[in-house]
Order: sequence, then structure tokens, then C-alpha cells
Amino acid sequence: QNQSLQNEVSDLKGALHEKLQEPPATEDTEMRQKLQEQVDVLLTEEVRKEEKIARFAKELEDQTGKMSELSRAKFQLEYEKSRMESEILPIKAERDRLQSEK
Repeated sequence: QNQSLQNEVSDLKGALHEKLQEPPATEDTEMRQKLQEQVDVLLTEEVRKEEKIARFAKELEDQTGKMSELSRAKFQLEYEKSRMESEILPIKAERDRLQSEK
């Protein structure tokens, strides 16, 4: 769709360029103005689309960075949990042994 729009703009620019090469007549002047307005509208739309794409790309980059940081924090917490569970195993075993002796 973006390529199609660029092709249309390119075609309109070519048509406008050809018309500008011809000697002006009243109808040509009106046609030239209409063509220029169409080109301006298409270019404005294209600029808006490009800005929107850039904004979405930036948002995606930001969200990806946040997800990466959350993933790193999650793995760090999982590591800490496993380490603490390993450290507490001997204590639990001793507790269980003492309870069974009672």
C-alpha cells in the first residue's frame, strides 16, 4: 500500500512536470493548480503515515526494552529463589529429623 501510494505520488509528479513544460493556458493553469493540490494532499498523507510508522517503531523499541528488563529481573528472582531453597534444605532436613525424634 505504501509502495502504491509512492507510485501514485511519483505519477502525479511526472504528470505535473509534463504539464509545467507546456505553455500555460487558462485551463492548464487550473489543471496545474488541481494537480498541485492533489500532490500536496498525497505528500501530506504520506508524511503523516511516515510519522505514525516512526512513532509505532519507537513504541515497539521501548516496549521491547521493558520486556527485556522484566525478563532479566524474572530470571534473577528465579535464581535467588532456587539458591535460597537450596540453602534451606539442610535446615528443613534437620528440623524434620528433630521432630521425628520427639
